[in-house]
Amino acid sequence: MLTDQALAQLHTGGPGAPEESARQLHECVDLTAAARGRVPAQRLRQARLELRPWRSEGFVADLDDHIHTALIGI
Repeated sequence: MLTDQALAQLHTGGPGAPEESARQLHECVDLTAAARGRVPAQRLRQARLELRPWRSEGFVADLDDHIHTALIGI
């Protein structure tokens, strides 16, 4: 459900929407890492792909680092 909220935030297109969406996805990463569920990880991946237009921004790099650390263990 949190990934849906993050995507809805992103699609509203308001000021700061991508940053707020990424902030919400950080919480999703933590919950997905704790649950180790495949479906939540897939939903998180899809939501992250929606942030591609902002891939050069620091908030997306921070999210990517968090994903890799929490879910992949790098």
